[in-house]
Amino acid sequence: MRAHFPGMRPDLINLNHGAYGATPNCAIQAASRYRAMMENDPTSWFRHGFTTLHKHARERISEYINADPEDVVFVDNVSSGVNAVMRSLDMREGDKIMVYEIRYPMIVHVNRWLSEFKGVEEIVVNMTFPVYSDAEILDPLKAALEIHAPETKLAVIDHTRA
Repeated sequence: MRAHFPGMRPDLINLNHGAYGATPNCAIQAASRYRAMMENDPTSWFRHGFTTLHKHARERISEYINADPEDVVFVDNVSSGVNAVMRSLDMREGDKIMVYEIRYPMIVHVNRWLSEFKGVEEIVVNMTFPVYSDAEILDPLKAALEIHAPETKLAVIDHTRA
């Protein structure tokens, strides 16, 4: 594995979950090739090369996740993508968003915005840790949905806590 990350300090054992991490050598090499193509002929790159590669990447990913390529978009990171989607939803005063208490901080911020500007209410579902079964995760969510349906328009189920 270390061979894929030649720039990493040899004494470092990186256990990061993905927020910040080293770039594999194959990705660095691919980025260098694309950068060279762009620098070689910027006009053609931005008018044809980039758009062709971008379309191809969307098609490949859409096959992998079984989605329509027109529904696949690239974002800078998960936070910006989720933020854009959540803010664009047709949410109205009285609508509710259900979240687990262990939600990612960005979810807290976007829900605060939805509350202030659209009157959306955040319903926080508590979970007891440690968790030993799927039921311990799903049962509190089901119970909360029984209480708050049909006003609940969205349930955000994430597993990252920063």
